[in-house]
Amino acid sequence: MSESSELNSSIIQYLTYRGYFVWRENSGAYRAHGRMIRYGYPGIPDIIGMSPVGQFIGIETKIDDKISDSQLLFHQAVRGHGGLIVVPRSLEEVKDKLGI
Repeated sequence: MSESSELNSSIIQYLTYRGYFVWRENSGAYRAHGRMIRYGYPGIPDIIGMSPVGQFIGIETKIDDKISDSQLLFHQAVRGHGGLIVVPRSLEEVKDKLGI
């Protein structure tokens, strides 16, 4: 399991324990029969869901990567609608940014 996958799993496990409803959200693209197939919403965070009080939450885990333009646009849209976006590099950062 990659470092990123391990981080995502530990975040999901911890947040679920703390009463959040969260899951891993995949997006990307692949080539099939000579054409490109895209899936998922562009820029959607690695983990999405709701806080215990129903606020949308998105967690874009980063180990070494930078945030893409589509991720920045998604983050701005979520924040503009009252949602919460966190870009952690560790579980401790998630706990700190969420105050839990």
